[in-house]
Amino acid sequence: LPREETTAPSAPWRVLTQLSVEYVGLERKKCDYRPEELKRLTLEKIETHNPDFYIFTDGSTDGDQENGGAGVYIEDQCKEVVAEKSFPAGELCSSYTGECVALLEAIKWTKEMEKDGETLRVLICTDSRSLADALNQNHWKDDDPWLRQIKDLVYGLRAEVTLLWIPSHIPQRWTSR
Repeated sequence: LPREETTAPSAPWRVLTQLSVEYVGLERKKCDYRPEELKRLTLEKIETHNPDFYIFTDGSTDGDQENGGAGVYIEDQCKEVVAEKSFPAGELCSSYTGECVALLEAIKWTKEMEKDGETLRVLICTDSRSLADALNQNHWKDDDPWLRQIKDLVYGLRAEVTLLWIPSHIPQRWTSR
């Protein structure tokens, strides 16, 4: 995916009012939980929301930081599958970049779904704590080009987006209940 070598900082007055960031609360280290407990905590947190769409994102790369990929899985209010998409994240790619590409594509999809006069509510679930933290802090000097692209797209949204950090490597989809 093409990107510029340098990225100017975000305008300091730009607040991402369309985005809220939440976390599945863990009282101890993730490794101290059984997978069933993590799944239960995750589903309980997801069920506190009533969005128009549930979007699950994930990014990955191989052990050599090569051949990155990103996935986006989307369900509607009735938990019916709307879309399953995959995207290349780059020949040389960190896991963070893969996560960013997945979120960027989820935000692009959300933008495409916006309709005049309606406020779309979207819950995006990610297992990237570093990406959730970066968006939660919304620091105007962020220099990561992927983060900048995400923030620029979010800033232009009319939709209400909640980004929810969920623990990784547990069954995440509603259909896997």
